[in-house]
Amino acid sequence: MKYAFTLMFWGFIIVFLEIFIISIDISPDPIGFFMIAVGLYHLESDYPIAKRGGLTAFILAALSTPSVFIANNDLHEAITGGWFFYSTALTIMEVILVYFILKLMIEICKEFKLEELQNKYKTFLNWYVSVFIIVHLLSAFTLNVYSNTYGSLVIIFGLISLVFHIVFLVYLFKFRQIEENNHYDTDLPDQKENVNE
Repeated sequence: MKYAFTLMFWGFIIVFLEIFIISIDISPDPIGFFMIAVGLYHLESDYPIAKRGGLTAFILAALSTPSVFIANNDLHEAITGGWFFYSTALTIMEVILVYFILKLMIEICKEFKLEELQNKYKTFLNWYVSVFIIVHLLSAFTLNVYSNTYGSLVIIFGLISLVFHIVFLVYLFKFRQIEENNHYDTDLPDQKENVNE
């Protein structure tokens, strides 16, 4: 489990970073999404939701290939033509991917009987989805409407979404240790007694 979540963590780091040299992204999104997919498929035999997340990540790996040559900021600024809709579709799929991963983490917490952590991730999931729905609704309206107040709202919610990305990465990083820290929680009662002795 640690290996799977480590792959996912570094996959998201690669996806979120943009380092361009001569118009080529040296931290390409497709590689990041592929790492996330591999991490999820390591868990699919025990957690069916991981398979759906892995499939989403593989689709993103294929669809995000143009982003290797075009910065995400350029995609968002290209509001005419198909680039804007392409960029929006990618972002929505990323949110869906994060949704599947958080649901997976909640399911694992339930298995380990970590109710407090389970509720924490549920609350974060609800806020995460809500914030990104608002951000994308605001982004959609910028095609036809713009004012100083409206622009400020877009910036504020953009910063909030960045904070949520960072918090998600922290959760993902910490989750790598969950099996080691709680490996006795799912043991049989007699096994627990032997450990205590």
